Amino acid sequence: MSVYSPGVVDSSEKLTRFLFSPLIVDKKGQVKPNAFAHVKTNGCSIQRESLAENQEMHAFLDGFLRKNTKAVWMGVLIADCAKIRSIVIGNEKKRALCVYDTAEQSNPAHAEICQTEHLKFEADELELRHALFEAFGNKQILPPSQYREAELMEMLPAELMARV
Repeated sequence: MSVYSPGVVDSSEKLTRFLFSPLIVDKKGQVKPNAFAHVKTNGCSIQRESLAENQEMHAFLDGFLRKNTKAVWMGVLIADCAKIRSIVIGNEKKRALCVYDTAEQSNPAHAEICQTEHLKFEADELELRHALFEAFGNKQILPPSQYREAELMEMLPAELMARV
């Protein structure tokens, strides 16, 4: 979907959702129910783990934290793309979600999870949220100190390290 695209998102890929407080993580360190709310509207931003190089992820984190001065990087959730694409809701038996490459010039590993037209009821959205959390490890946050052997955390400048 982008001129910067490295190609179609393959079902064998791992997808990473970066978590920031207070946007997606509450004061108790728990993932908020709205963590995937954007799947219904403009897409839920994710990273293609196998394509994202540390330098690229560092630039993303640095830029996000500088732009959102109150944000704290809490960690990530990781899912298999195949699990996301296999989610069906209710009796539809049709895919509830799509995963699209939406590469950006400074972030070629960027992608989006988007809800399909097959969800028709409000109750379907609750079931979808549950399925997404399940696919992403049941809200088990991988902290920055354990993600990519803490390399991204260590790359951040001192003034941003206080927000990790």
